Amino acid sequence: MTPLSKLFSLCVTQFHRLGEGDLTTDWLDFLLSEEAANLINEIDMHLILGLEGFCKDVKEVMTVLPYYSTIDEDFLNLMDEVDLDEFIKDASDAMRDPEKL
Repeated sequence: MTPLSKLFSLCVTQFHRLGEGDLTTDWLDFLLSEEAANLINEIDMHLILGLEGFCKDVKEVMTVLPYYSTIDEDFLNLMDEVDLDEFIKDASDAMRDPEKL
């Protein structure tokens, strides 16, 4: 069961107590228990790790992004260096002879 589900279960249990007539506590008092505090801490850690991963991904994108405008140009330059006729001939030969593949 996920920490969020467990925390929700604690909340439901608290509502059941209130429904049974235990009006001595506030409905949010279940958040003060040690179990709830541990679950909230676990949820916080998942959130922090998720945000760190997201920030890392954004940072990686931002390091590549300035070069993005030249990717098309770089690809075309690479294609200019490849003799397509020879490449197609070699590929068709390889399809006929598995050892050339």
